[in-house]
Amino acid sequence: MDTVFFKEDVHLGKDALSILIDDHLLDDDYNNYNHLKDDQSFYSEPFLNAHYHCDDLKKYPLDQLLFGYFKNNQIVKKIEVKSDAHGVIYLPEIGCFITSLKQQLFYLLQDENQKITLVNQNNGEEVLFEFEKLMYLTQSSIEVLTHSHEYLLHKIMFSDHIKLNTKDIEVSSDKISHYYTTLNKGYDIIRKVDSAQYDEIEKLVKRITFFNCGYFMNFTSMDFQGTIFISTYDSAKPLTFIDTLIHETSHLALNLILIEPEAYFTIDPFELRFNSPFFEESKKRGLYHSIHATYVLTKLVRFYNILYDSKELKGVKEYELLGLFLLDIKLLGEALSYIDNPGLYTEKGNALFQEMKNLYETVCIDKKEIIDTYKIPVSYNNVNASVTPKNFEVDDFLKINKIVVSPI
Repeated sequence: MDTVFFKEDVHLGKDALSILIDDHLLDDDYNNYNHLKDDQSFYSEPFLNAHYHCDDLKKYPLDQLLFGYFKNNQIVKKIEVKSDAHGVIYLPEIGCFITSLKQQLFYLLQDENQKITLVNQNNGEEVLFEFEKLMYLTQSSIEVLTHSHEYLLHKIMFSDHIKLNTKDIEVSSDKISHYYTTLNKGYDIIRKVDSAQYDEIEKLVKRITFFNCGYFMNFTSMDFQGTIFISTYDSAKPLTFIDTLIHETSHLALNLILIEPEAYFTIDPFELRFNSPFFEESKKRGLYHSIHATYVLTKLVRFYNILYDSKELKGVKEYELLGLFLLDIKLLGEALSYIDNPGLYTEKGNALFQEMKNLYETVCIDKKEIIDTYKIPVSYNNVNASVTPKNFEVDDFLKINKIVVSPI
C-alpha cells in the first residue's frame, strides 16, 4: 500500500517548484545567491516561497529569509533584517533575536568568530537583544514556531476559507508549550508504527504554526508549501494530532503531485460539479479539491489500518481509533463513488484514482469482520472529514456498540 505515496511524482513536483524559486532569485539578481548551500535546502523554505507568491505581503529582506541557508564556510559580514510588531527578528534555520524595537530595520553584523551584533539603521547604535533557539519536534527536523510570523498572520487574516471568530489570533507561549507536548506524543506514535508515513512527513513538513480562530480549522497552502497551520482548541489529544499531521501532509504531497493539473484531468478541475461526503448535497466541489479530499482519506485509512493492527493503543483509545478508522473507511467509499469516472482523467490521473480505489478495496476486504461488526453513530453520517477528530466522541461509539471498557 506504500505506492499511494507517489514518491517519484512528489519529487518531480518539488523540482518544478525549485525551478520557479530559482528563476525568481536570478531575476532579482540576488547578490548573495552564490553563498547559498549546495544542498539546495533553501528551495524548501516556505517563507521564500511565500515571498515570491504572495504579492500583497509587506516583504522582509531576502537575506533575512535565507541567511540560515548560507554556506558555513562563507561568512557574510552584514545583512539587513527587520523586526516584527513585537520586536522579534526571526531568521529561519537560526533563531529569534528578541529586541525592544518594533517594526524596525537593522543591520546584522557577523565577525570572523561568527559573533552577531545588531545595529539600528536609524541611528547606527548597537541594539541589545536576547537570542532564542528554534524549537523542533523531538527527533525531527520539523520546526514548531514559538512566535507568530507576519507572513503567516497575513495568510490567516486574509484567507477566503477562514472566518475568524476572535481578534486574538496569536497563541500564548504556555499554550504553544502544551500543544507541543501533545503533538510530540502523536508524532512519536507515527514514528513507531509507520516508517513510510513518518518519512513523508519529515520530507514535506518544514514548519508548524499554531493560531487562534475560534473554531477547529487546520490547513496548508501552496503559497506556504511545507507549513502546517493548526488551530487551537481545548480537546487536543495525540490521536487528533496524528490525524492532523497525516491529513495536512497529504495535502502538501498532492500539491506537488498535481503541480501541473492538466497532466491529470481531462476537464476543468475547478468547475464546481461534484458531490462530497463532507458537505451538504447542494454544495459542490471541483474535481481538484475532490481528489485532495479523497487522497487525504486514503492516507488516513492506510495509516489507521496499520495503527489498529499494531495494537499500540489500548482501552478507550483503541476504540476511539477504531471508530475514526471505520468512519474514514465509510467516507472514503463515498468520496471515491462521486469521482469514479475514467473519462475525467488522463492516464496519470486514472493511475492516481485507481491507487486510491485499490487501497480502499484492500482494506475493506482485510477489515470486513470489524466493518460488519461495529456500528457508526447515525449523528456522524454527515460529519466533515476535516474535523472528525474534533467531533468524534468515543462514548457515542461505545454506547451504540454496547461496549464496556475495563480500566487498564
